Amino acid sequence: MSFFVTIFPRVGHLMLDGLLTLLLNLSLELRTLSLGLLRLYFGTFAVALLALVEELSQAWLPYRTLDAQDLLADAFGIAAFSLVRNGHPAWHLFGTSLYGNVDTL
Repeated sequence: MSFFVTIFPRVGHLMLDGLLTLLLNLSLELRTLSLGLLRLYFGTFAVALLALVEELSQAWLPYRTLDAQDLLADAFGIAAFSLVRNGHPAWHLFGTSLYGNVDTL
């Protein structure tokens, strides 16, 4: 029983943050953001920042706990769903690009 109590919230974090990342990246037409030598999708960066702030804010909220496993599940979901993008050769989400010739990372 305790396995299900601990695994379902992690799966929820992974799926919610991952799907939000995917939908935001697609709605922004896979726009990228350059941070030095690193190029990220803007949607990926925005969701990662939001998840980090949300998880860290729980340290100061009563009845909430800061949990590194939740933050790790958020990060894994964001990273995994960032790969599931339109036109990626390994995933082919829609088979053909919705946006024509998309510059991929």
